Amino acid sequence: MKKLILIVLLFFVQNILLAQESPLNLILNPKVLGLIKSPNITIDTIIDARFNKEYFGTMPNLLTPISIANGTFGLKKYLALSIAKKDNSTHVTIVLKNLWITYQTIGFKKKVTCELELSICKKDENGQLRIIHKYDKKIKNKIKAIDSYTEEIPKYVKSNFENSFLTIDETKLLGNDGEMYQEESTLLRCIISNKDSLKNRFFENYSQFYLNKGLDIGSKIKMENTSETECN
Repeated sequence: MKKLILIVLLFFVQNILLAQESPLNLILNPKVLGLIKSPNITIDTIIDARFNKEYFGTMPNLLTPISIANGTFGLKKYLALSIAKKDNSTHVTIVLKNLWITYQTIGFKKKVTCELELSICKKDENGQLRIIHKYDKKIKNKIKAIDSYTEEIPKYVKSNFENSFLTIDETKLLGNDGEMYQEESTLLRCIISNKDSLKNRFFENYSQFYLNKGLDIGSKIKMENTSETECN
C-alpha cells in the first residue's frame, strides 16, 4: 500500500512539474493531414483508459509536455472528421489505452516516437461492448532539424492510427463475436506493461516511471484499482 501511495504521489508531482512548462499543443487538422484510410467504420465514442490523461507525451527535456488541442474530445473530433463517411458503416468504440509521443534530439537530427495502444469494440445485440481488434505498436522516425515538429509530429499520430484501422479483420465488423470488454485498472496495466523492471525499481518522477528508468531497489509492487473515464 505504501508503494502504491508513492507511485501515485510521484505521478502527481510529475504533473505539477509538467504544468510549470508551457505545453506543446498539437493541432490535428484533417484538412492539413488528409483523410485516414480505414474500413467502413464510424467512431461513436472514445473511452480514455490512459494512465496519464493530462498529456500525450514529452519534449527532449522530459518536462515540457505535449498536449493535443481539446484533449480526448479533440482527438475524437479529429478521427471522426478524418474517416470518410460511407453508407452502412459499423459503429465502433475506441478504448484508448496509450498514446504517447516522445520527441528527442539526437545530434543534428530529431527523433519522434509515437506509441499507440487501443482496442476497437462494437456493441452486440445486448448492448455489451465486444473487442473486435487490438493494436499495440510503436513507430519511430527521424526528422531533419530544420523541419517543424509541430507539423511533423501530427503526421506520425495519423500514421499510427491509420495503421491500427487498416489491420482490422473486416469480417469481425459484421458479426458479434469477440471478447467482452471490461474496465481494467489503468495503473495496474501500466505496471504490467513495464513488467521486467517495475517489480524492483524506484522512480523519482513519472517520466522515469513511463520510460522504465528507475533505481533498482529489489522490491515488488502491488497495485490497486483505478478507474477509466469515458469521453463522448
